[in-house]
Amino acid sequence: MADLLGGNVEPRLKDRVWDLWKRFACGLDVEEPDFGYENKKQIKFVALNAYGENDGSGKEKRTIETIHETTVTNAFLNSGGNLHGGCAAFLIDVFVQLCDAVAVRTRRQYGSIEAPLGTPLRIISTSVSAGGRVSTVRSEIWDTKRDKLVASGVHLKMQARARL
Repeated sequence: MADLLGGNVEPRLKDRVWDLWKRFACGLDVEEPDFGYENKKQIKFVALNAYGENDGSGKEKRTIETIHETTVTNAFLNSGGNLHGGCAAFLIDVFVQLCDAVAVRTRRQYGSIEAPLGTPLRIISTSVSAGGRVSTVRSEIWDTKRDKLVASGVHLKMQARARL
């Protein structure tokens, strides 16, 4: 399948990255489906590119780009019939992890939030600003047993203006 992957990187790297995608990000070769399995099955890995850049120190810095495509299906929707914000965050998380793994040339496992099975969690969300066209909410996920922050995020929601 890696031979179907477009982009400008060498075939050996495409093979390595395809293996990472299949095993960790996509979970296509697991016996028991993991979180988001049905959504991940619908995503096509289209291209892997690397661009070189001289940072002024004489060393070349590579910028990695991964390109994926999918179509919004019922599994991606919220109750209003649009792409669910949580699904969008999930998709971004999967692809950021894959791109980062390529950029730092590591085979670390994805889903690196330290909260294994059975971890008691407390989720605290706080409004930062509200009103007008924009509202912002900060959310933190805490491991209550270890009193440790395991994840945090900021949600920015903008009301679309009607086109004239």
